[in-house]
Amino acid sequence: MFPFNNMSPIPSLPNTPKNKPLNTNTTHSVNQTKDSEGYVKNSERAGRWHQLCWYINMGIIVILWALMLLHVQGESFCPSYSHGWVFQKFLFRMSLNFLFVLSLCLILPRAAVFFLIVLSAVCGLGLITYSRYFHETMSVLSLLNNFQEGTAVIDAIVLSIPFLSLFLFLIKIFICGVLLFQKRTPLYSYRLRSIAGVFCFAVYLMLIGVLSQSYDLRFPILVRDKEIGDLTVVYGYLPVWTAELFLKNENTLRNAALQQPQTDRLTPLETPLELPQQIVAVQVETLDFTIIDRRLNGKIVTPFLNELKKKSFFYKVNTFHYHGSADADFAFLSRREPSRHLLNYKIKTYPYENSLPHQFNKQGYKTYSFHNGNRLYFNRYSAFQKMGITNINFIEDLVEKYGVQTELVYGWSAVRDDVLFRIVSETVRTENNKSFFFVITLLGHAPFTAIKEKDIFPAPTNQIERYANTIHVLDKEFRAFYESLPTGTMVVVYGDHSSNIVSSEYTSRDSVEDCTPCMISIVGTSIANQQQTNPLFALSGQLSLVDISNYLWQRVQK
Repeated sequence: MFPFNNMSPIPSLPNTPKNKPLNTNTTHSVNQTKDSEGYVKNSERAGRWHQLCWYINMGIIVILWALMLLHVQGESFCPSYSHGWVFQKFLFRMSLNFLFVLSLCLILPRAAVFFLIVLSAVCGLGLITYSRYFHETMSVLSLLNNFQEGTAVIDAIVLSIPFLSLFLFLIKIFICGVLLFQKRTPLYSYRLRSIAGVFCFAVYLMLIGVLSQSYDLRFPILVRDKEIGDLTVVYGYLPVWTAELFLKNENTLRNAALQQPQTDRLTPLETPLELPQQIVAVQVETLDFTIIDRRLNGKIVTPFLNELKKKSFFYKVNTFHYHGSADADFAFLSRREPSRHLLNYKIKTYPYENSLPHQFNKQGYKTYSFHNGNRLYFNRYSAFQKMGITNINFIEDLVEKYGVQTELVYGWSAVRDDVLFRIVSETVRTENNKSFFFVITLLGHAPFTAIKEKDIFPAPTNQIERYANTIHVLDKEFRAFYESLPTGTMVVVYGDHSSNIVSSEYTSRDSVEDCTPCMISIVGTSIANQQQTNPLFALSGQLSLVDISNYLWQRVQK
C-alpha cells in the first residue's frame, strides 16, 4: 500500500548560489567577528591619534605662551648697564619660560591654563606700556605703592599701548583657546602628568638657583643694590618680583636709596651767584628740551622761554623719571638721585636732614611750597614736612587759605596753573623776609587735554598738536607770573620730565636720558654773560637736577 517506504533517500543538492543552505548563522558570526576586530583596531588607532593630538596641541600652546612671555620681556626690559652674555641670557630666559609654562600646562585644568594665558597677555601689555612711558622696568614695589597715582594718569599711559603687541597677543590667545578646548584625551593619567609638571617646576627652581650664583648676578645682592631691569634680563619678572617681596624691606630700601649719588659737577665750573632775598623754583609739568626755540604749524611755541634763556644760565638736565613726577622734586629738594627701587617719598624712614629747604631754614630763609594737586599724591605732604618746609600749600590748603574754586582735571580736584601762579606771586610780593618758594604746576600733564586754548593748532588731532597748544599756554602764563615778581628775584625753572613724544614730525628726546631745559635767571636783569660753563658741557645732558640743587646749596652756605 505504501510503495515509497522501500525507496532509497533522495541525494542532497549541491551548494550553489541559488541553493544556499538554510542555516547561515555560522557564516554571519565569522563576518561580524572580523568586522568587530577591524572596528576595534580602527578605534584604537583613532584613540591613539586623539591622545597624540592632545600632546601636539599642548606643545603648540606651551611654545606660543613661552614666546608671548619672551616678547613681553624683550619689549619691557630697561637694564641700567650691560652684563654681557646677551645670547646666553636669552637662552636662560627662554628655558625658564618654557619650564614654567610647561609645568602649569601639565598640572592645571584647561580652563585655568586659558585664564592664565589671557592674564599673561593683559599684564604683558601693561608692562610694555609702562616701559614705554617711563623708560623703566616695572618693579612690583612700584606697582603696589604707586597704583593709585598710576590710575590717575591712565589716560596718558593708554596712549603708549603697543597695538602691534596687542594684535599678536589676540592671535595667540585665539589659537591657544581653540587648541585647549578641543575634545582630546591625554595618554597618561592626571597623576602622572602632575608628577611630570612638579618635576618641571623643580628644574625651573634649580635653574634659578644655579643662575643666581653665576655671571656675577648673585640674586640677593642685586635685588637689594641694583634696579629691576638688571635682573629681569636674566630671570624674567616672576622670580625677580618674588625676590623683591621677600628680600626688600624698609632697611634695605633706605640703605639702597642713601647710596644714590649726590653729584656736584656744576659748582666748580659755574659763576658763584649771590643769592637774593627771594628765590623761586618752578617745576613745570612736562617741559621738553626740544620744544625750546621750536616752530610748529608756522608759529613759535615758547616765545617767552626762548627770550628768557638768552638772559639766563641755561642747561640741559636729566630730571629722572623712574617712578613718576615726584622723582624730579625729590632730586631737586633732597640733592640726591632718586631710588631706582621705590619712590623715596614712600620710604617711611628716609632721612631729609640735609635737604635744600633745611639749608635755607638754617640761613634764615622762610620756606614755602605750592602745588595745585592733593596732599596724598605721591605722599609729598609728609616728605615736605620732614624736609623742613614751613609753609606747605596743596589744593586743600589753597581752598582753605585763599578760597579758590576747584575743578576736575584728569580726575583730580585741582586749580588751574594761572590761579596757582597768581597766589604765589602775591605771596612773594608781600613777603618781606628772606624766602624760598618751591612751585609745582599740574595742567601740562599728558594727554594734554586740560588746556582749552588752541593758539598753535586750532583743531588738534594728535598728541603733538595738543602738547604744542598746552605748552604755549603755559609759556604765556609763566610770562605773566615772571614779570609780576619783584626785580632781583632769582627764578629757577625746569621740567619734571619730557612729553615722551616720538615721531617723524617732533620728538621729545634727542638722547637716551629724559632731559628738560633748566634756567637760572634774575628778574629785571640779564646774567647770561656771567655763565662760565662751556656750552658743550652745559647743554650735553650730563648735568642733572642734583647738580643744580647742590649749586644752590653751596651758594646758600656762602
